[in-house]
Amino acid sequence: MPILAKHFFGINIADNHTIEQIVLDTLINNSCFNKNELAEQFNIKHPKLEQTLTHLASFGLIKCSKERCCIDENYLSSLSEKLKKMAG
Repeated sequence: MPILAKHFFGINIADNHTIEQIVLDTLINNSCFNKNELAEQFNIKHPKLEQTLTHLASFGLIKCSKERCCIDENYLSSLSEKLKKMAG
C-alpha cells in the first residue's frame, strides 16, 4: 500500500501508519467514503480516525463533511500538473 499511495497521491506513508494506509487504500478504490462505515469495517476508534482525517485534510488531500470524506479534486489537479512538469 505505501507504494500505491506514493504513486497515486504523491505521498509516502510509513508502514506503522495503519489508519492512513486504510484511508488512502479506500480512496484509491473510491473517491469518497462514509466515515462511520470505514470505522466499523476496520474497527477503528472514531477519535483516532477523526484525528487522521483532520491530518490528511490539512495537506489538502481530502475534504470531509460530518459523514463523508472525498478526495479533494484540487489536490489531484495540482499533483497532475506537477507530474506533467516533471515529465517535461
